[in-house]
Amino acid sequence: MNLYTNALAVTAVAWTLILIVAPPASALRARLNALIPLVIFSVYAVVFAVKGNFDLPDRLVYTDELRYIAGHTLGDTFSLTFRTAREPLYVAFMWIVSNGGQTTSWLYLCIGATCTAVFVYGILRLVPWWQAPLIWLTTLALGFFTSYASLVARQGLSMAMLFAAICLILTGARTRWWIVLLVVSALLHWSAIPIALTIALVALTQVRLRVAVAVWGVVAILFLT
Repeated sequence: MNLYTNALAVTAVAWTLILIVAPPASALRARLNALIPLVIFSVYAVVFAVKGNFDLPDRLVYTDELRYIAGHTLGDTFSLTFRTAREPLYVAFMWIVSNGGQTTSWLYLCIGATCTAVFVYGILRLVPWWQAPLIWLTTLALGFFTSYASLVARQGLSMAMLFAAICLILTGARTRWWIVLLVVSALLHWSAIPIALTIALVALTQVRLRVAVAVWGVVAILFLT
């Protein structure tokens, strides 16, 4: 099985490189050819979300909350007390997931699939299809996606929304759509509020580089402390 999955991964990477080096007008850059490595990388991302970091306690915390929610109505769920914070969209997400199962694997299958769909959507809005597999592969190789999608539910979902919002901003999309994604990210995890506000400020105003660097420095210091 490992030999098969490794061969599939190598094939997807090679396919991605072919898309990049192919001539601009080549049929190799057709959408269908880009779809295949995208799907392969996405399956790997979801599988890692289900199986990765399996022995870390954070996963069990979210599984316990999923089981705690199961059997309640959506209205009653909002009155429950959780070990984590009670962001409204996180609670709603967990309630929806709880209606399909209460295992750790099921929970992280839903988290991984949701995060993957949002990330790929953002990438496809930002770059042509033939470039998307390379961007998606690079994103996975950096490790932050797999770390969050396989471990911390609220942060993982929230970061996916922030990523998609940034992609829409860079494409010049209508304001209301990326604003919606920023609001969703904040309602999944309260810590996304200052980040969402900063992204909106940078997108809607002309912020000087010196000011942006200064704010980044302050936030970095706060993170370290």
